[in-house]
Amino acid sequence: SDRVLYEGMAESLLLPGVVGEFEIKALHAPMVSLLKAGTVLVEMPGSESGNLNERMTMVEREGRFFAILPIKQGLMRFDGLDLFAVVE
Repeated sequence: SDRVLYEGMAESLLLPGVVGEFEIKALHAPMVSLLKAGTVLVEMPGSESGNLNERMTMVEREGRFFAILPIKQGLMRFDGLDLFAVVE
C-alpha cells in the first residue's frame, strides 16, 4: 500500500544510488536517480523528528540527528525544493 514515509524539513539526504551513495542539500540541482538496496539517511534540523513512519528510527551522530530508513530499491526525483521517492 502507498504511504508517506517521511514528511518534513531536512538539512540533507544521503541516498544509496545505483552508481554510489550521494547527498542532496539545499539548492541542489534537480535530478532523478534509481536507488539500490541500502539506507536512506534524512538529516534532521536539530532534534526535530518531523513525521516519522514506523519503519524509521532516529539516531544521533556527532551532534547531527538522522532518521534512518532501510530500502530494497527505488526511484527518486528532486525538483529543487521537494524530494519524491518510490521505494520498496
